[in-house]
Amino acid sequence: MGPCLGPLFGGWIAYKTHQWRWIYWVLFIFVGVVFLSTLIAPETLAAVLLKRKAAKKNKEEKTDVYVTEHQLKHVPLSVSLKAGMIRPFQLMFLEPIILAMSFFLSFVYSLLYATFFAFPIAFEEIRGWNMGMTGVSFVSIIVSRPTRHV
Repeated sequence: MGPCLGPLFGGWIAYKTHQWRWIYWVLFIFVGVVFLSTLIAPETLAAVLLKRKAAKKNKEEKTDVYVTEHQLKHVPLSVSLKAGMIRPFQLMFLEPIILAMSFFLSFVYSLLYATFFAFPIAFEEIRGWNMGMTGVSFVSIIVSRPTRHV
């Protein structure tokens, strides 16, 4: 949905402002608003909440016996980084289904992005639509994509 909403909003922003640069200014403003909202959002990570709770109990009782399981089983950053960098390649080449799905998804995304390249040609150059209406044509990709029924 995101790759289709980008051309929709970007087309209208560029059409109304007569500059493609405003697309980036609008994105910059949006990122700023999202960043500021993360500063006031409450913490939800369980490890951090438990660590704060243990620190509070230790302070109240003037002791240091309260620790979290995460603190007891601390893994160094280098070990986590090594596992995070190696594991995707291990999964890719040792699990056939992941390799097959990767090829399939790369084909599907190549078709999707090929249509993204063709839409401006088909609608702006051939039919004479403006950038905003060409962006609206991307909604057809959102509407026509198959949905999963659970």
